[in-house]
Amino acid sequence: MEHKQLFKYPTPGVGSYFASSDFNKLNWSVFTADGYQLQQAQENQLQWQPVAMDAFTNNKTGIVTDSLDATQQLMTALPKGSPIRPYRKLTHPFNFHSWRPNYSDPEFSFTIYGNNILNTTETQLYYSYNENDRTHTAGGSITYGGLFPFISLGSNYTFDRRAFASNKLRQWNEWNNYVGVNVPLSWTSNRTYKAFNIGSNYYYRTDFNKGPTKNDFKELQFSYLAHGISWTQQVQSTVQDIYPRWGYSVNTQFRHALNLYDSWQGYAGAALYLPGIVRAHSLVLSGAAQYSGSEQRVFGNRTAFARGYAGRDSAGIYTARANYHFPLFYPDWGFANIFYLQRVRVNVFYDYTQAFNKNSSRQATLQSTGAEIYLDTKWWNQHPLTFGFRAGTLLTTIPGQDRKMFFEFILPTSLIPR
Repeated sequence: MEHKQLFKYPTPGVGSYFASSDFNKLNWSVFTADGYQLQQAQENQLQWQPVAMDAFTNNKTGIVTDSLDATQQLMTALPKGSPIRPYRKLTHPFNFHSWRPNYSDPEFSFTIYGNNILNTTETQLYYSYNENDRTHTAGGSITYGGLFPFISLGSNYTFDRRAFASNKLRQWNEWNNYVGVNVPLSWTSNRTYKAFNIGSNYYYRTDFNKGPTKNDFKELQFSYLAHGISWTQQVQSTVQDIYPRWGYSVNTQFRHALNLYDSWQGYAGAALYLPGIVRAHSLVLSGAAQYSGSEQRVFGNRTAFARGYAGRDSAGIYTARANYHFPLFYPDWGFANIFYLQRVRVNVFYDYTQAFNKNSSRQATLQSTGAEIYLDTKWWNQHPLTFGFRAGTLLTTIPGQDRKMFFEFILPTSLIPR
């Protein structure tokens, strides 16, 4: 800086990036066919070569110049008569680029995501499996963000829904179409993240009866509204944090039929994230309540039952969960740039669920405890996937479910849905 002299240090390879100097060494990364490779050299052994300032100011590449006007250069590069017009906000609305498996209890899902070049539309194709109802759903949606609030359109088809009505088993497939608006807001201050979302959707649902009792029930067509509000606040997480050390989230939803049925369902859930005994440990406390205010229950359960129990159609459900997560070890082991095992961790849990019918004449209390082992992996050194195995004990027994121990595999999940 004193003599205004530039220097360079030639390095081999295609390119050198992320240079840093520390402990009397110069460090940088070189791109290779196997990814980035870290290289370094002793600073006192570097042979710096002087570079004249004219090498930049007179360079025709335009990296640094005081003789060319950038706007004029771009305009003269266009062929004469070329039309100049702004991009339409709906330019190429379908552009799929990513896929993601996810688990938000009680639903497993696999989603393909797309965004257009201006990021004004977001499209999704997805499949989900509900552990409570044991139903499969396939669908798609598109969200337009060029206006505020966001506008969404979607359609999904659910297979193998079932419920008892008038002491008969009703089986049907369900087709839902919807349009909705929502307002997503977020704030960041220091190390704290906050997110608020409010929205409403209008659904039109058609049921297709099947099974031996298909002629005993009408094939229904009705519409309903679903309203939701969510709030999340958490501190910034580090790489070794399983969950945020401090944080909480609250989610509420209310659904009600507009015609044919006098049916509604309310849901409220909350989660609290706390630090564990040791720095990388996490304590997660969560609870949820769901109630259907009619004998005509046309909405599926959104509340997760205690682990190890099969979900059942209930007018009211209360559930509470305690999870203590801690790492066992960090293998940091990979294979052929395809599979990378980052961490092996354990979760010890206790679940409590109470389910009851409309007049509370029949109640079921479900309790379970156990442990889960998770493998946090990355595939192709990029995409994070988590596998697990669960073993537990049922603390209460119910008719038709006399077993005490249960074992389950946990499919690939993303622990904190976006």
